[in-house]
Amino acid sequence: MADLKKIQQWQELLEEAKEKKAKAEGAYEQLMATLKKEFGCKSVKEAEKKLTEMRKEAEEQEERLDELVEDFEKEYADVLTT
Repeated sequence: MADLKKIQQWQELLEEAKEKKAKAEGAYEQLMATLKKEFGCKSVKEAEKKLTEMRKEAEEQEERLDELVEDFEKEYADVLTT
C-alpha cells in the first residue's frame, strides 16, 4: 500500500512539473514573439546584440544632448543669468 501511495505522489509531482514546463514554454514563446515583433529579433542572441547597439546609441545621444545643452548655455549665458 505504501508503494502505491508513493507512486501516486510521484505521478502528482510529474503532472505538476509538466504543467510548469508548459507554462514556461508558453511564456518563452510569447517573449520571443514580442522580441520579433518589436525589435525584429529571431533569437536571444540577436536581442542581446540589438540591446548592446541600442545602449551604445542611447549613450551617444546622451553625449550629444549634453553637448547641445552646454552650447546653448554658453550662447545664452547672459540671458540665463538674469
